[in-house]
Amino acid sequence: MLRILAVVLILLTAAKLAVGEYLFRVATHDLVVRAYKDAAVSGCSSTTKLLGLGIEAVGWRMASDVRLEIGRRDADVHLWDTGHEQWRQRWRDPFLHLTTRTGTDSITCTYDVLRGMASVKRG
Repeated sequence: MLRILAVVLILLTAAKLAVGEYLFRVATHDLVVRAYKDAAVSGCSSTTKLLGLGIEAVGWRMASDVRLEIGRRDADVHLWDTGHEQWRQRWRDPFLHLTTRTGTDSITCTYDVLRGMASVKRG
């Protein structure tokens, strides 16, 4: 009987920790997106002007998809390669991804929150 009670208590504790972690992650995600979306829109619109893509700030503000990602997946750095100069950018730094549609194309802007820089790619 005591074993069952101990297992139930352990499961309840694990569930409480999991729910708390989930709520923290959701709240942090929403907070970071709200805090940096205007800066991302500004950076993305200035980058698209330089590239001549013709998307104004209004297009980025009405982005169909806004995601927060920790680490940049296209950086070719392994997890164990902590001495690499791009390790933080690959595994720790926050990025906002804004996706907007122009006709049949989709254009994605990746905004580096720490550096204040944006890069844009089609497709």
